Amino acid sequence: MNRTSFFNYIEEKINLLALRIESKGRLNQLELHNQSENFYAYFLNELYGWQLKNLNPEKQNVEAIDLIDDKNQYFIQVSATCTKEKIESSLSKESLKEYE
Repeated sequence: MNRTSFFNYIEEKINLLALRIESKGRLNQLELHNQSENFYAYFLNELYGWQLKNLNPEKQNVEAIDLIDDKNQYFIQVSATCTKEKIESSLSKESLKEYE
């Protein structure tokens, strides 16, 4: 079957995207970061039936919140940094205190 070749193709493209996001982030070129936020909102909405929307058009650069679903009361941060320190820092932000 073509399953292995499809998997390898998708895996290669995802890895390339991750590398591009990382390298462009170092240059403060964040268009791929913004596209990633929109992608994850769409993907999670389709996967779980949520109603996530990108919060940036309403409130620019809210700490620790990129996507929000007002109906189901979810919020998500999309980040290129995956460290314990980043997670702890995000969870301690003042902007999260208004959410239970």
